[in-house]
Amino acid sequence: MKFEEYWNDICKIHLFTKHYLLLAEELATEGDLFLQPLKEHRDAYDHVIRVYATRKGINKVKDSDLYMQKNMTKALGHEYRAFFDTADWLTLICREKINNLLYGKSREEIEKKYSKYKELKKMLLELPNEIAQLRENKDVGKDNISLLDEVDQYVKILDKLLLYYNELVIAIERL
Repeated sequence: MKFEEYWNDICKIHLFTKHYLLLAEELATEGDLFLQPLKEHRDAYDHVIRVYATRKGINKVKDSDLYMQKNMTKALGHEYRAFFDTADWLTLICREKINNLLYGKSREEIEKKYSKYKELKKMLLELPNEIAQLRENKDVGKDNISLLDEVDQYVKILDKLLLYYNELVIAIERL
């Protein structure tokens, strides 16, 4: 992978992570903060600084190209882990909020106000398997996969879950 390709993936994954991390923080009931993604961002930043210190001649190493490539790979790995940690946290928050919204209401009562309830229920039942499969396939060390493709798959899941959650909130408020 070329230097610029690392940057493209790092930036895209970082921006997804930031977006979903902010959403998770807003939705967290107690205003909770999840530190693990922030730690991963800090670690990624450290590897990026090593690369730029080498490029600027501040950090002297024997094989600078190999050293910079290894550090960009590590930075990408930290960004990747930050995204997955954030995505997992956000799905837990959304599922908990959905369960709280539905608690004590009958299926008939919900379906009267929210016509997509069956779709939502099906998604919630399938979600653990989908996430588990994504996590099982998650491997920053695999050369034959695009990390961005795996992130995109999870983004689709997150966006769908958030859409259902937002629609449900609006519908339940009408109950």
